[in-house]
Amino acid sequence: MSTVAPVIVAAAAMVGIILVVRLSLPSDKTPRRGRMSSLRNAVQQQIWPTTLIHAAPAEPFTIFGAHLAMQRHRHCRLDHCARKSAAFDRLVSARHAVPEATRTDQ
Repeated sequence: MSTVAPVIVAAAAMVGIILVVRLSLPSDKTPRRGRMSSLRNAVQQQIWPTTLIHAAPAEPFTIFGAHLAMQRHRHCRLDHCARKSAAFDRLVSARHAVPEATRTDQ
């Protein structure tokens, strides 16, 4: 029994230290479970679409939106994906992209 007592005391001391450190840290207002559920809700509300929509957008892209669409549709062909085509046209009109036929750096 004499070897068990020091182990129990050491374990209790470690638990106490962990509790003191944890309680002394500033806590954010949102509990961890709340943050995950809000992230899950954002995904379910299509803030981050889980599937690609290939139809042309209802409104013209912003430049940032066009860049995002080009990244998301990087595996689509311009002649098969209306969304990538609209994004590319927006980037060409904003001079952020150059069509292949007019490039001079080849």
